[in-house]
Amino acid sequence: MNNMQQKPIILVINSGSSSIKYAIYETGENLRKIQTGKIENIGSNNTSLFVKNILNNKITNERIDATDFRKAADNLINFIETISVANS
Repeated sequence: MNNMQQKPIILVINSGSSSIKYAIYETGENLRKIQTGKIENIGSNNTSLFVKNILNNKITNERIDATDFRKAADNLINFIETISVANS
């Protein structure tokens, strides 16, 4: 899909005490969920990023360095931007 065909997206974020969950929706006539993910165990040595790309059923599950929410949010933003650039 080239940039001319891409539809705007909506990013929904839910932050808890030790996790961040998110979903990305493609806009159009109907909203369509295209990706979900979460960062769990923020602040521990066992912080993980889990992402499911609904369009191609690709799952990413990896440990990340996120000793606080700022680092976790930076990891999430970087991951989403990387995927966005790869798909453009």
